[in-house]
Amino acid sequence: MRAILTAGFVFLASTALASGEWVKLDETPLVGTWSLDGTCASDDGMTLNADGTMGDNSGVGYWALADEGKRIVMILHVPQADMGESMFDPHEGFLVREFIVEKLEGDALEGHYAGSDQKFSARHCPTN
Repeated sequence: MRAILTAGFVFLASTALASGEWVKLDETPLVGTWSLDGTCASDDGMTLNADGTMGDNSGVGYWALADEGKRIVMILHVPQADMGESMFDPHEGFLVREFIVEKLEGDALEGHYAGSDQKFSARHCPTN
């Protein structure tokens, strides 16, 4: 497990480096909880932490920014029982996802997951 997580960090680091410029996660407005359905009342969202950890309704893992903040790259550990059919290619209980940021303005985030045409208008949820 540790080897897979280390490989995940190497992947995220190389992705960020290939995009040309590191973005300090604690300095981005993306840190926090985002509701993909805009309600902040369901579990349909993602939490992006300043230390590079994250979670969503699929699992927990790590995230980084690429392409000057236009792509959120995520590696999630997902229990095998929850894998099911997916548009993502699971490998040993892990998913790699990319969220394409189309617009980020205040508490509003618009975008879509790579490989999907479904658009999301997410809302930055207040901290409890």
